[in-house]
Amino acid sequence: CLENYQRPYGLDNQERAFVKAYLATQDTHGSGNVARLMARAIHRMMKSGILEAERILDAACGPLTLERYTGLPVYGIDFSPEMIVAGKHESSLHGPNARVGCLTKLPSEWTGKFLLTANALSLHWTSLAAQVNGVPERVHVLREHVRVTDPHGQLWLVFLGDSMTEETFQSWADQFRKNGFLIDKPLTGHVEGTD
Repeated sequence: CLENYQRPYGLDNQERAFVKAYLATQDTHGSGNVARLMARAIHRMMKSGILEAERILDAACGPLTLERYTGLPVYGIDFSPEMIVAGKHESSLHGPNARVGCLTKLPSEWTGKFLLTANALSLHWTSLAAQVNGVPERVHVLREHVRVTDPHGQLWLVFLGDSMTEETFQSWADQFRKNGFLIDKPLTGHVEGTD
């Protein structure tokens, strides 16, 4: 995937061109809207003492999205080196906890580290057909998210609207419940934007 992403594109490569376009529009599109909502919730959680910046992971962080929208040195990981570089340039904190990496193999030292693991708008890009260690890539990514999240922590997953129906949401929620997760009903649901 990364090889295709780094092909020439005019005077640039496709990855760099995508990153520039993404940054230029992020604030007025889904990712910016989701990040603003998450930032408000994160600041409230921190104010109440139940969350610390060093225990937040932005999985598939893109251009350090949560760091930039919260102003906090959260951990971030993304497979695109260009996204990390652009995020470090755009963030006033310059990404002290950001790194290039793959969601199918999060660092072993991160086991149980995070009270909040957030994955916004990237799980729909994972495959149910491709296998990682004998399981679908998407399942493996979710297992990695669970592994790095403290047993008393939270896992926030945000999907594109057209990839999540009420039926699909209920199926996901049922699978999480069957695997011992508490689904916090007031904070969980299939929500559709009005704009």
